[in-house]
Amino acid sequence: GHEVYYVDYWPKYHRQAYKAFSFGRFISLGVRSRLYYLLESIKWYKFRKQRIANFEYFLGIYIYPYCRPTTDEFDAIVYGSDQIWRKQEAIKSYNPVYFAQNRFQAHKHIAYSASMGILPSNYRDLNYLKELLSHFNAIGVREKNLKELLVKIGYTNTKLTIDPTLLLSSKDWNTIIPTTSSSTNKYVLVYGINNVAFKWR
Repeated sequence: GHEVYYVDYWPKYHRQAYKAFSFGRFISLGVRSRLYYLLESIKWYKFRKQRIANFEYFLGIYIYPYCRPTTDEFDAIVYGSDQIWRKQEAIKSYNPVYFAQNRFQAHKHIAYSASMGILPSNYRDLNYLKELLSHFNAIGVREKNLKELLVKIGYTNTKLTIDPTLLLSSKDWNTIIPTTSSSTNKYVLVYGINNVAFKWR
């Protein structure tokens, strides 16, 4: 019953982070780190290019056709989810845009399943966080410790909500990403965006 769009906001520092090779990141590193980054980029370049191509293909089907410019006016804008409120390394601070402190025109600003990763531990960050959150009409977070922190600083109506990826059924996911395995055994799909090794028991 709703007409739903994506608000097309993607800051430059995020675009840089998803490049197969980021010159901006390269020059920001020390000498040894530059060498390591260069070698890693060469080693994984083909894989990263393919991953970017796959991601762009997905965006072209499910995201781009439903994007609206940031200058449009909306009844409500929903912000979320994965670590949207973490301190952004590239700008050394929280991004106010993700806290509804922005130029987007909407009657209501709602956080759904927002997460932060590392919680603020100093008085300055907590005060800034309290100010940023004041722009929301409703707040839902996906982490219990984040909810407890927000309640502690005065946002007592904070709700605990599930990750949006879990709003889709397995049937929905199998339609979007068909599996080729004929096995009926249960399985867990893990997709890591960093070079992370997983150990299973």
